[in-house]
Amino acid sequence: RKAYYHLVLLAKNATGYKNLVKLSSLAYTEGFYSRPRVDRELLARYNEGIIVSSACMAGEVANHLLADNWVAAREAAAWYANTFRDYYLEVQAHTTSNQAELNQRVFRLAEELGIPVVATNDAHFLRAEDHAAHDVLLCIGLGKDHGSLDRMRYNEGLYFKNAGEIASSFPGRPDVLENTVRIGEDCAIEFTKKYQVPAFPLPEGASSENDLLIQLSTQGARAVRRFAPGGSAAAARL
Repeated sequence: RKAYYHLVLLAKNATGYKNLVKLSSLAYTEGFYSRPRVDRELLARYNEGIIVSSACMAGEVANHLLADNWVAAREAAAWYANTFRDYYLEVQAHTTSNQAELNQRVFRLAEELGIPVVATNDAHFLRAEDHAAHDVLLCIGLGKDHGSLDRMRYNEGLYFKNAGEIASSFPGRPDVLENTVRIGEDCAIEFTKKYQVPAFPLPEGASSENDLLIQLSTQGARAVRRFAPGGSAAAARL
C-alpha cells in the first residue's frame, strides 16, 4: 500500500471552502509525513460542500486499476462516491504510457458503479512548445543532468489543452466534457473584497481592540521604564 495518493478537492460553496481550509491545516498539523496528508477519517468529517475527482495515475483508484486490483479499485471508488455527494472518476487526454488503458478501465468501473466520468488533463506547462523549457526546469529542480537516462520526464502532452483537443481524445463520449463544464459551473464560491481577519474575544476592561492595544502598549512602556534606562521615550511614543 502506498504512503499517499493524489486526490482532487474543489470548493463548491463557502462551506466547502471552509472545509478545504480545515483539511489543509490538519494535513500539516496532524497528517504531515514528508508532505502534508489527510486520511479518510478527515475527508469524511469535512466532506460537505466539496467536489471530488479521482485524480491522475497517482490517484488511489487509478493505482489499483493499473495494478489490475479491481476489488480494491471498486472499494475505493465506492467509498468516495458514498462519502462525497459530488464524486467523479477521471479520464485524461494525454499519451503517457498506460493512460489509454487506464481510461478504458475507468470507463468500465464507472459503468459498474454508476459513477460519472469527467475529462481532465494534467497540465504541467501552459503550451505544447513550453515542454523543452519545462524539461530544463525539471532538471534544475531535481539536480539532474539533462542527458541523464534515469531522470524524471514529463509527457509532451501535459499542457493546458483546449476543448477541441480534449474532445478528440474521447470520441463518442460527450458526457465527460459536459461534466467538466458542470463542475466549473457548480464551483460557485465568491470572495468578497474585504479583509478576512480572525476575531479575538476582548478581556474585561477593554472596550475595543484599539483600546486593548493601547493598554498592552502602556503596560509594556511601564515595564521598559522600570527596567531599562531612558525608558520614558517609549511612553512618549504612545
